[in-house]
Amino acid sequence: MTASSSPPGAELALPLLSDEELTALGEGRVVVRDAVVEAAALEPVRALLDDLWRAGALRAAGVGGRGTRAEAVRGDHTTWLDDHLDLPDAARLWRWFDGLRGRLAEALRVALPSCRVQLARYPEGAHYRAHVDALRDDPVRRLTAILYLDPGWTPEAGGALQVVEGGEVRRIAPVGGRLVLFRADAVEHEVLPTSGPRYAATAWLGARPRLAWDAGPTAG
Repeated sequence: MTASSSPPGAELALPLLSDEELTALGEGRVVVRDAVVEAAALEPVRALLDDLWRAGALRAAGVGGRGTRAEAVRGDHTTWLDDHLDLPDAARLWRWFDGLRGRLAEALRVALPSCRVQLARYPEGAHYRAHVDALRDDPVRRLTAILYLDPGWTPEAGGALQVVEGGEVRRIAPVGGRLVLFRADAVEHEVLPTSGPRYAATAWLGARPRLAWDAGPTAG
């Protein structure tokens, strides 16, 4: 299924997951859908990340509850999408993720009142070691939703998402417009080293947090 073409400024169409995909999510498996958002809607957000990178305005991502910088573990640089909602394209993408949250909550019959979206840019040579996004039964991060932002990605750029699913290793290319969904507490994943910039928007869907949002692992 391909993304429907939207006029500039129009709301982005939401994917409709099948019963099989919803079952896979509930069982802790990974769901991948291609071309859920058209390239024209991704490009301004990817360009925003490049602008912020050149301006030194992206935060070097950290690990653990205090967000301690550890380049041996991860090398991405990040910003929260909701810090840029004054930009129409960023606001439109946030509404898309929030609509996805509502659709998944209804389809899975689970409470997902909160959605927070992080944008990440991996420079050349960066990676992120294997991790899970949440502790088991963490209500704040029930689901992870990753949307890749680079319509021009090629295999030579590297940076595949490697997941462990049912004991098997699977590599998922960060193709622009591709959506990856999984239970945040159930899927170990890592970002393999990049040979060029890599761009992703990662949303965590769940309960509203009691602590600061920059606690915990981030950015698939």
